[in-house]
Amino acid sequence: MPDLLDLELQRGRLCPYTDSMDNSFLISYVPDQPGLMVASEGSGHGFKFLSVLGKYVVDVVEGKETECTKMFAWRDVPTGKNNGLEEGEQGWRILDKQKFVRKGAWKLQVSQGCVVLTLCISQGFCKTAESQRYMCI
Repeated sequence: MPDLLDLELQRGRLCPYTDSMDNSFLISYVPDQPGLMVASEGSGHGFKFLSVLGKYVVDVVEGKETECTKMFAWRDVPTGKNNGLEEGEQGWRILDKQKFVRKGAWKLQVSQGCVVLTLCISQGFCKTAESQRYMCI
C-alpha cells in the first residue's frame, strides 16, 4: 500500500447505510403476519455477514430456537438513547446535516506500518483518529 501514497485520490461517493435502532440483526418472523419473515440489518453491514448469518436464517425458517435466534428475534424499539436513529429528522444522522470532504482535503500517509486516510472537513479541522481509516500492511 505505500506505493499508493504518491497517487492522487480521484473521487469519493456516498453509500447509503441502513441500520436498526440497536445496531443488531433482525432475523425473525413478523408478528401477526403469518408467513412473513425478515432477515435484515443494513446494507453492507448485513451483507458482509451473510456467510455467517445464513445458518441463523435457516434456524428461524426451521423453527429452531437458539441463543442467536433469540438475540436476532423481532423486538420492540428499545427505550432511551440508542444509536441516534430515534432522534428522527432532528438527529445528527440526517444527510442534510453531514459535512462532505472536498477532493483536495484527502491525505494519505504511513503511520506505524498502516496507511492512514485523513479527511479534512474544513481548513484547520481534520478528523481525529476515530474517524481516520486505516489499512495495515
